[in-house]
Amino acid sequence: MDEVPALLGDPDPGAGKVLHYQRLGIAIIPSNGSHVGAIMMGDSAGSFLVDRFQGETKEGIGMRATREMIVKVFGEPQEANTPPAKMLRREEARQGLESISYDSDNLKFVLKDGELVHITFQAQKN
Repeated sequence: MDEVPALLGDPDPGAGKVLHYQRLGIAIIPSNGSHVGAIMMGDSAGSFLVDRFQGETKEGIGMRATREMIVKVFGEPQEANTPPAKMLRREEARQGLESISYDSDNLKFVLKDGELVHITFQAQKN
């Protein structure tokens, strides 16, 4: 985790152990210890963070990609469902959301009304 600020600059203040970079639309979550546990990009709620994240997967999938584009690149997901209540507590905020997971790649995509708004890349567990 110590390398992250050297690469991305100082994180937003006050986020505790999680390194938030609202200007980039990402958050870096620590694992048990000093390693990166997960990288979260965009925002499940579809906020301004979706457009702030300008990156894409190595396969070319970026924010606002469609489900069809994701499936064309990664194949059918191992799991597809509505994101859990802990992700967005208000039921109306979860309407139109679909979470699709690719466990073999440690990737989870959240789509809102058919467009990608959030990516989670989970580090390999040892």
